[in-house]
Amino acid sequence: MAVPPDDHAMSANMPAANVPAGSHQQALAFFQCMQCGNALTSHSPTELTCNTCKTAVPVLDGIIDFVDGSATTALDAIDYDDRYGINDEHSLNLYTLLRSSSGPLWPKDLGDALEVGCGTGGLSLALLGNVCARHVVLTDVSPKMLRQCRQRLHDANNPRGTATTFATYAGTQNCFRPNTFDTCFGTAVVHHITDVTGFLSHVHTVLKPGGCAFFMEPSLPFHRALTATVADIVADLLHDPRISDNAISLMLNWTGEVHCNIVNTGDIEVLAEREDKHLFDPDTFAAWAESAGFARVAALPCGLDPTGWGTVQVYFHQTGLSTQALAAVEQLWPAKHTAHFAGLAVRDQSPSYLFRLKKGTSAHPRPATATATTPTTAPVSAPLGAATLPTRTWLVLGLHRRGQDLEISVAGWCLSAEPARSVRFATCGVIRRVPIWRPRPDVQREVNRNAGYPPLHALCSGIEGTARLGPDLALDTIDVEVAIVTAGDVLRPCGTVSLTVGAPNVEIGGSFH
Repeated sequence: MAVPPDDHAMSANMPAANVPAGSHQQALAFFQCMQCGNALTSHSPTELTCNTCKTAVPVLDGIIDFVDGSATTALDAIDYDDRYGINDEHSLNLYTLLRSSSGPLWPKDLGDALEVGCGTGGLSLALLGNVCARHVVLTDVSPKMLRQCRQRLHDANNPRGTATTFATYAGTQNCFRPNTFDTCFGTAVVHHITDVTGFLSHVHTVLKPGGCAFFMEPSLPFHRALTATVADIVADLLHDPRISDNAISLMLNWTGEVHCNIVNTGDIEVLAEREDKHLFDPDTFAAWAESAGFARVAALPCGLDPTGWGTVQVYFHQTGLSTQALAAVEQLWPAKHTAHFAGLAVRDQSPSYLFRLKKGTSAHPRPATATATTPTTAPVSAPLGAATLPTRTWLVLGLHRRGQDLEISVAGWCLSAEPARSVRFATCGVIRRVPIWRPRPDVQREVNRNAGYPPLHALCSGIEGTARLGPDLALDTIDVEVAIVTAGDVLRPCGTVSLTVGAPNVEIGGSFH
């Protein structure tokens, strides 16, 4: 069925199978002006307009663009489907996993639904093919991914004939009317959002009374055990001549990236610029959801993997790890995983949780019963006597002008018995941090071979980055207090150094308690 030429913004250039005739008028009921909260209308194929303040929202190739370039994703630079194996089989498997994990909590009919972070349609395809829904608004920060998702659904012929609308949304735009959706869902999306509590409050607002949200998100306890196990194995493989430096780098790059997010949980200054920002503790997520107004919260294990082996195979396949290196990891896994996985509760023996959030039916949302707090990261298990080990650090510092900005550069490493989170600089009333996570197999080989620190802490001990102090400092020489921030926000002072723009770098190192 061809789209009539007067179907304007909601259906411009959009495959007809995805947008039944007239659905654009129904879709307008979901949206509001981000500036004044009033209704939007469609008088042009290329924009929506506020009835009251006349604010315009662009429509690009049939996609309503509320983000309008204000947020981007690094995932646009890769072939997302190829990297993560997104295809029909993957979509059905993901949908089946969600249904089996949620059990009787899964709704029989989605009604008017909002999908946040639909990507290229990894869940959308199977969901629209297997679940009844009246209208689904599919959103993502990326117009590129929305176009791919739309094409995927078009190719599948949308067998149930569900009305669909596509819009960019980054979790912060106030573009949906309150009490609009029966259900909201997303997979692996909330961990990309900086302000999780603000996002959950927004979801609560746009759901109808009694509505439900479902989010599948990565587990912090599980990934803490997974990275510690991988590090123990890599420490052994460093001495195996069959394992190439490239294989070691692939394993450590993945381990370091995940470790950074674990140890810096809640530190938005460190995490804000990262694509992946969070892993979730279920009790903390529940506290955030309750403070946002949700009446009931359930954290359900999503795909039990009590040894972690199934999950690490998926991750390492995505990195391109060789068959030989993966076989070496598999050989060591049974002896290494127990120390880290044995203590996990059953609900934590899964790489992800399915969070099910239910909005109360009262017209007045219940007040928050507790203040949501940021979780602190529990130390990775350390060998006996590790508590007496000092924090060992070697840093190379410099001071530079970058345009109008003054910034400190830092490179080096930090080895600590408890997880080291970041190196902290305090100067001229400004405090900045640079995360500690970069792979340093040399520190494991040369410093920690017999020292007794957890291998994870040595292998992910690298520091490299800059701390921007801002344009307001006209000084060319500053005194900087340097400290290491460890788990629990404990400071290990390293001393004070004097840095001068253009002068040789300054080295600082030693052992600190």
